[in-house]
Amino acid sequence: MAEANALVRLAYRIQGSDRYQRVKSGVRAILTGQNNPWRLYVDGFMVVLVLASIFGLIYEVRHPEMQFDDYLETFAVSVFAIDYLLRLWVHDDAHRIIIDQFEQADFVGKPFDTWRAVRAVLSSKWAYMTTFMAVVDLLAIVPTYRPLRLLRIFLLFRLLKLFRYSRSISEFVTVLAEKRFELTTLLGFLGFVLFSASTAIYLFESHIEGGQIETPLDALYWAVVTLSTVGYGDITPHTPEGRVITLVLIITGLGVLSFFTSIIVSAFTERMPYVKAKRLHATLERRRNYTVLCGFGRVGETVARLLAADGEPFVIVDPDPEMIDRAQRLGYMALIGDASDQQLLSDIGVATRASRVLCLTGSDITNLYTTLSVRYINKDIEIIARCDKAATEPKLRYAGATHTVLPFRIAGLIAAEYLEQPVAFEAIYGVMTGHSSVMVDTVPVQADSWLEGRSIGEISVSRQQLRVLGVISASQELREHEG
Repeated sequence: MAEANALVRLAYRIQGSDRYQRVKSGVRAILTGQNNPWRLYVDGFMVVLVLASIFGLIYEVRHPEMQFDDYLETFAVSVFAIDYLLRLWVHDDAHRIIIDQFEQADFVGKPFDTWRAVRAVLSSKWAYMTTFMAVVDLLAIVPTYRPLRLLRIFLLFRLLKLFRYSRSISEFVTVLAEKRFELTTLLGFLGFVLFSASTAIYLFESHIEGGQIETPLDALYWAVVTLSTVGYGDITPHTPEGRVITLVLIITGLGVLSFFTSIIVSAFTERMPYVKAKRLHATLERRRNYTVLCGFGRVGETVARLLAADGEPFVIVDPDPEMIDRAQRLGYMALIGDASDQQLLSDIGVATRASRVLCLTGSDITNLYTTLSVRYINKDIEIIARCDKAATEPKLRYAGATHTVLPFRIAGLIAAEYLEQPVAFEAIYGVMTGHSSVMVDTVPVQADSWLEGRSIGEISVSRQQLRVLGVISASQELREHEG
């Protein structure tokens, strides 16, 4: 009973330890998190270590006297063992299993069974240890502790560890898994063709004097070589029947290879948008203070072009695949999706890494919902929303938009300016399009700048052929400058 109480108290103590939970969550995120920035470095290090240990094994074949390989092997095995134990640790929460067992027993009024709880923990750990990648990890460690050098061939299992650490290889395996029905069907047909061809060639060629097919294994070898269209030429048929079988098998091999290629190509074509989105998320994980541009229509494309010209980082979100394809052809980071989806916004870093969101779709309703979603995720981010109807502007402000832009109103004002003052219009249009030598820009005043604390008159901007249009205070309030 004392052991049971001690075990339960330990489980509750671990459950209540914030430090333990933070450490375990951090390790789990690094080892298994999809978008954790540290995982890229850890996976890269493990790939280099796996390849280095394999190359060390190859080098040792001709240079058994080298000591460096022993040091590398010891280091690699130590790292692989630590990686294996950490993955076994973060696979589940053993203390949570014990607490669940205790609370279930307490609920039904039964005494807590210590061994049953321990068996539940071991069963959960065993479930992980029997997975394919866990077995590969273990086989990559075990050979070092074997006295027989023949068993060091198991070090080649380390190559299979690349399936875990290399995302490209993982994606390839995922593609094959998604097409397992087609591949299984093709494999069954391939087995039938090989069996039929090897049996037929054996029946026609095995009794021929001077023939090269003497055993069923020879027949199978010939069938595989012929079907793959390799044709080494070391085994050739001597009878007319054997030559006919060869012709049929070659044509069948071409069809099988074409079918296999079409399966792989179609699988990658279907998977490519997901792969691109995943890589874009990984890229955004390493960036800060970028702009999220929602909508890539006429307005969105113009804004994207200006942002790219200024070297400002941004990512485009649009539900139209044609728009995303156009944006990607222009070299922009673009993602297919609904910008009002909170999960999508969280995945692209609106809550933590983005500095502003531009809602520029042609639908006021979409811009309104996007503004609501963005403001719900991030209370402080800057939101600039487009609205075509004047009645939508106060709604966008109420939804959380920092600024609103009415393109049709702006176009009307510019048209009116052109009718009343065409010279002024040409000047304003030239500044806006960059076709004029006059430019309008914002000069930020840093805390340690020589501009800090000075008045406009003290700066003497006229000597620099500059003109101050206004000053934006720390509270984002614009004060116009006269003079």
